[in-house]
Amino acid sequence: NTRTGFVLKSAVVVCFAMLLLLNNTQAQVISNSGATINLTGGVVVQTDTVANNGLITNNGVFNLNGDYRNAATTEGNGTINLAGSWLNTGTFNAGNSTVQFNGTNLQTITKAGGEEFYKLVINNTGFAANNRIMLSQQITISDTLTLMQGIIDPGVHTVFLTNSAISALNYTSTNGSRIIGKFQRGVNSTGTYLFPVGTLANYNPLNLTNNTLAATGTILSEFVSADPGDLGLPLTDLTSDDSVEVYQTYDDGYWNLVLTTFSVTDFDINIDGAGFATAVQDITKVLKRNTGNDWTLDGTHKDAIGTVGFRNHLDSDLSPTGSQFALALGRPKIWTHPKDTAVCDGFSASFSVYATGRKPLTYQWQVSINNGVTWSNVNNGGIYSGATSSKLQLSATNLAMDGYLYRVIV
Repeated sequence: NTRTGFVLKSAVVVCFAMLLLLNNTQAQVISNSGATINLTGGVVVQTDTVANNGLITNNGVFNLNGDYRNAATTEGNGTINLAGSWLNTGTFNAGNSTVQFNGTNLQTITKAGGEEFYKLVINNTGFAANNRIMLSQQITISDTLTLMQGIIDPGVHTVFLTNSAISALNYTSTNGSRIIGKFQRGVNSTGTYLFPVGTLANYNPLNLTNNTLAATGTILSEFVSADPGDLGLPLTDLTSDDSVEVYQTYDDGYWNLVLTTFSVTDFDINIDGAGFATAVQDITKVLKRNTGNDWTLDGTHKDAIGTVGFRNHLDSDLSPTGSQFALALGRPKIWTHPKDTAVCDGFSASFSVYATGRKPLTYQWQVSINNGVTWSNVNNGGIYSGATSSKLQLSATNLAMDGYLYRVIV
């Protein structure tokens, strides 16, 4: 292709010349060096890169295979479909416009002090790791954020959706489009708010369902790829019939929420452990803590579905300094351990355990005849009965059994 550039000298000539050149397949770059360009509704411009040093009022559609470089002023209520990057060193008045990133490789958004969009659409169809929109500063979306395909990588910066409506986040992705960093959104109503966070490798969303009407505020979210630790564990979940003991968090990561200007006093949480090294089970629990505190079992358990853990009707507020959520492993809770038994030669003996957990519980008694060096399963028969129950019976003992050790696996 022949690279063709032209300098626009007057608004009247511009429209005519631009339309002629853009119908020519050789037109690749629009370079506006100070003119006023007005795209009216219904006008579609197909080109490579726009470099604006004048005034562009866009009420039509720019379809760009390259970059949008704005060094002066861009305004209007039209659409910019962008396969390249966004570089704004001038003024962008978003109006009611739509900017869509629909590239197939890495794209960047650059604006000193942060960029503001009205409607932002992420539709990058590149291969994994190359389908990212990279941010050098914070971006703010005042109306709608649509996630179709691709990943927003804000680094240390924040993606801020100020519109508090649940529908302000339009999530249509079927392949885990996500934000791998901080995502903040407005909250002002009951219903379920999605926080589509995760890592470069996995989509790990958090859904918060607000069960009571809240005043307007924001929640800042992030998935943190670090071991959440086990401070305050083990805990026993008495809110469900199984009464399992929660003994360890999944060490793959946790979710952090920071609340501003309002409170949440009755809410449900679900978090997705996709890609976690240890499989999520139906009894996997969701834990909560405020920054610097122990893990707690606030609310009531709901069985996990797939890789998603659930906790309902939490009533301890989110913290303005941060509240963390983590998935945690459960096991049967031993309430009464077997006790040492002393009997006379030839007499019967028994050992018992009382445990609760996800039914049906299974038991296997074991015996060691060498002071715990090795263990073998006890089988029913001879002097033994109840080898796979909560109570092991020995019908008759003898002096040779002195010092035998017994344990049970529940």
